[in-house]
Amino acid sequence: MLRRLEDRIRELCAHAIIARGHELENTLEKLKSALAEHTDRIRQTAIQKLLNPGKHHPPDRRLS
Repeated sequence: MLRRLEDRIRELCAHAIIARGHELENTLEKLKSALAEHTDRIRQTAIQKLLNPGKHHPPDRRLS
């Protein structure tokens, strides 16, 4: 299993190109979920930056 979310999204995109039928549907559902998780992480990062503008937090790769 790929550890980083971005890697998982790239892998799912690549798989969606070649998948067909039921396999494509499953891949797209996984991709949709991964993209929603990515959006949520970006949203949380933006909120933190707005609430703490002077503090710079590097992205936490351990969450992936």
